[in-house]
This record gives sequence, C-alpha cells and structure tokens, in this order.
Amino acid sequence: MPSNGTVSEGMVSEGISYTAANDARAARPEPIASLLGWARLSAIALALVHHPWHFRPMAKATKRSLAEVLAEHQETAPPDRRRARDQYLKRVAELYALIRGWLEPSIAKRLARVTSGGAVTLGDEGVEPYDAPVLFVDVGRRRIQFLPAGFSVIGADGRIDLEAGKRIAMLVHRRGAWHFARREPKLQLIVLDESSFTEAIAELLGE
Repeated sequence: MPSNGTVSEGMVSEGISYTAANDARAARPEPIASLLGWARLSAIALALVHHPWHFRPMAKATKRSLAEVLAEHQETAPPDRRRARDQYLKRVAELYALIRGWLEPSIAKRLARVTSGGAVTLGDEGVEPYDAPVLFVDVGRRRIQFLPAGFSVIGADGRIDLEAGKRIAMLVHRRGAWHFARREPKLQLIVLDESSFTEAIAELLGE
C-alpha cells in the first residue's frame, strides 16, 4: 500500500461503491415510516369529509310558487280565539239590529236616520286583523258613531264605543249582556235596555 498519501484506483472504486450503497439506502423509504405517513394522510382525509365545513352536493330543490312560500310563514289563530272573534261579530250584528228596532218609530217620523257603512280594522291578540262594521245614527246635524273596539277586553268579552264629537259612551259585553260602563266616580255597569239607551243618546247629543 503506498505511503505517500496517494489514493489508489482500487480505493477509489471501493469508495464509490460504498457511497452509492449509502445513497441507495437513503433513497429507499423505510417500511414503518411509509405506513405512518399513509395513516396520517388517511386521518386527515377522513376528518375533512366529516368536518362541518365540508361542502356536500346540494339536494335538488323542489320548485314552489311564491304563494306557497308565503303561506308556510302565516300564523294560524287558535280555534278558541277565532271562535271568540266570530261570537263578537255576531253580538255586534245583534246589537245593531236591536238599536234599529228601538229607533224604528223615530226613523218613521224622520227624527233620526240609521245607516251602516264602512268598517274598522281590529287587531285582537291571537287572531289575524279583521273588519267589524260601523253603525251611524244621525239626529239633525249630529252624528253618533258605533265603533267596535274588539273582544280582548279585561273583565268582558267585547266592547263598542259610541262617539259624538268629543262625547263618548262605552258598551261592554259581559255575562251574556251588553252594559254601559261608567267610570265616574267609580266603575258602574248599567244593563243596556231601551231606557238606558235613551239616556245615553241624550247625553251624547248634549242634552
């Protein structure tokens, strides 16, 4: 073997062979590392699939009309509230018929005139807005309006206001009958009959 520090051809070829072998081993993937790498990738892919941000194909929507969409968002009134509304409107109609009967002699003598026309829109809780008829009683140049105020009344199941300018009388339906409600000096309920109706008309007309 040379002693002057020179490298022989055999040593060079042997060194090349050794280096190539090391490079080959470094380039070849280790079995365990490969398995761990695939496991990580599989876990990531599975997490993405089940993540809430994962976008899934949108189901084909069924075409609906605008009316169908709006109908789905309508609130339906409970049956008892609808029944209370219908009963209130029936009582109003019956009251108007009663008043016409009391005024019939005066109408025949052209002392008064009774007309109905128009309506007020009421918004009692639990039902859709609805219309209630208005009644007018004309005496000379004065007019008394019968204005329904709804059935949602504390202590009663219906109310109608009688207005003549700034003068107001209040009718409430309670325990199966209409009553005039007076608040001076304290609340008083006077059953509606022809006599109490005559007194109320006199007060509304300013007598």
